[in-house]
Parts: sequence; C-alpha cells; structure tokens
Amino acid sequence: MNTAPKRFVICTTARSGSNLVCDYIAITARLGKPTEFLNPDIVRRGAYGRRFDAPEPISLTDYVKWVATTHATPNGELCETCVIG
Repeated sequence: MNTAPKRFVICTTARSGSNLVCDYIAITARLGKPTEFLNPDIVRRGAYGRRFDAPEPISLTDYVKWVATTHATPNGELCETCVIG
C-alpha cells in the first residue's frame, strides 16, 4: 500500500466555482489547503506568509518544498489550484 502524501492540482478557468470547490476541500482537512500557490502575482505579494521577490530568489523546487512543508494538512496532502486563461 502506498502511503506517500498526495499532491494534486485543480486546473480551472476564472469564474467557474473553483473557490467554492477549494473551500470544500479545505474544510475536510484531509486534502490540503488548496489555493493558487503558483500564481506569480500572489507569490510576490507575500500572500502565503513569505515574500519571494528579487532580493531573495528561490528555485521552483525549493518553493514547492516550502509550500508542501507549510501548507499541507497534517496527513501530508497538498492541493494547488491553477487558473487557466
């Protein structure tokens, strides 16, 4: 049986109800706290508790590890949303 934490992405378009779906996922406390972790404007603004901009560059690999460490649910699950278009 595979017990490794799951990582998944919800790909959506704007105004499609994705925030509601993500709110429901977050309420379960079993599938992570989905949000737009890969939205560069939100990341630069520091919306997730840490700013990542020019004075403090970070690789994508290190950023994803940081997100997994700080935003996964206690069971290790992590969900990301990606708005397309």
